[in-house]
Amino acid sequence: QEISLLGTALNGGSTLTPFENTRLYYDNSNTSWSYAPIRYWIPQSLYTFGAFSPYTADGSESKLSNGSVSYSAVSGIPTLNISDYNTGKGDTFDARSEDLLFNSYTRDNTASNDYTAVPLEMSHLMANLFFRLRNTTNTDITSLSNIYLRGLKYKCDITIDPTVAILTPKEDIVEESNSYFTSETRTGTPFLPKGMAETEYKPLFDCENLTVLPQDVHGKNIILLFTANFAGGESTPYSINLSEIESLTRWQEGKNYIYNFTISSKDIIFQVVEVPWIEHNVDL
Repeated sequence: QEISLLGTALNGGSTLTPFENTRLYYDNSNTSWSYAPIRYWIPQSLYTFGAFSPYTADGSESKLSNGSVSYSAVSGIPTLNISDYNTGKGDTFDARSEDLLFNSYTRDNTASNDYTAVPLEMSHLMANLFFRLRNTTNTDITSLSNIYLRGLKYKCDITIDPTVAILTPKEDIVEESNSYFTSETRTGTPFLPKGMAETEYKPLFDCENLTVLPQDVHGKNIILLFTANFAGGESTPYSINLSEIESLTRWQEGKNYIYNFTISSKDIIFQVVEVPWIEHNVDL
């Protein structure tokens, strides 16, 4: 994974910008993170670093799948702006979008000089969703189809500077006719046996990692829909309003949300578990 590196050095009354959206990459030959050309520490300076992944060159060279990227240095602070970022891919919202990471770090060398490596502990800007299903009916589920998730905010503007990362969701709401993502029909022999044990869940989607913008959930209409196809030819559509879980009010950045659904003969029971999303460490 490549990283956009931003950095300023405040020295007396002057602001220098040694890193202006510099590409930081992992050098496999030296098993370390690297950039070019090399920069040297400026004594008695206050350094501020910012890092964003994936690496986003200005304009047409952007490595992002969506969004318009621009770089600027306002009042000596290098800033990365991403306009109209779309968490899908084009107009096909499959939620397998790239993972956005950010970190900032300040080193005060005005009194003494510390020339050791700069630690960048990259944190997630997005939220991550898992959906898992188990079956306790007396009928085998042979496949799942028509999987939709609608009612989400999926576009935003992003501002990255060495002190703050801001995601500003737009008001775009995905309608059912243009779902946020769909999945290929899940099949198996059978997909979910009848009377599964308590711990036996299977992913609802073809992948388990579904990235979404941080956003309010409670009080919204974020609807998960899918059809369970049973042995014998019967099909049952399910519609689940995720906002009805009162313990969860918002999907937060850097968090995993594991939704567990249990289909019984009479009803469907669902619960959500919030867990941290692991961080990634980089030494500059």
